[in-house]
Amino acid sequence: MTERRRMYSILTQKHCSPKEFVDFWSFFYTYSEESLYLTNIALRSFSAEDLRNLFVWKNGMRLSSQKNFAFERKILRNLSKVNELKARFSEDDFNHAFGELSTIWKIFLLHCIQPDIYPIFDQHVFRAMQCIQNKTIAEVAKSEGQKYSQYLESYKTFFNDVVHQSGRNGVKVDRALWFFGKSLKQPLIRKILGFAG
Repeated sequence: MTERRRMYSILTQKHCSPKEFVDFWSFFYTYSEESLYLTNIALRSFSAEDLRNLFVWKNGMRLSSQKNFAFERKILRNLSKVNELKARFSEDDFNHAFGELSTIWKIFLLHCIQPDIYPIFDQHVFRAMQCIQNKTIAEVAKSEGQKYSQYLESYKTFFNDVVHQSGRNGVKVDRALWFFGKSLKQPLIRKILGFAG
């Protein structure tokens, strides 16, 4: 009688190229309603429904009544400005029109308007950047102003460097950083990387 071959596995840290990193971590990415993002992000101009779909995707679910009210009052009311900025972007015009948005929504709207220049930003990708750059696990700032500075002064450049060094597109890089950063919340992953005691 032959013994059935068993597969044993280990998890280990491996130093790799940016391309290998992006290919590995993006493989595990899953997100509900991904089509809402992929279908709408590349549009040359947005209808109200297109833009709403992108924010529903970002939110991970339908917008609550409070978020929907803010979305309609602060963003949809200025839909023509959004589309104008898609055609001819000006950071000053953007800040004048959308300066009172919360930082994460402001950054996401920047991304919707200029997806090749302004990457998506959240706690997970920030955590990933800190781990890769500084070999620490740090959380995004609580202050809206500091959070926006972290994005403009650090993350945007870091993200674009990873895109360039990996030879992968922004969507794949975002998926990799998001999943890696989210994984850093798990004690086992922290331990493998040498962070947990």
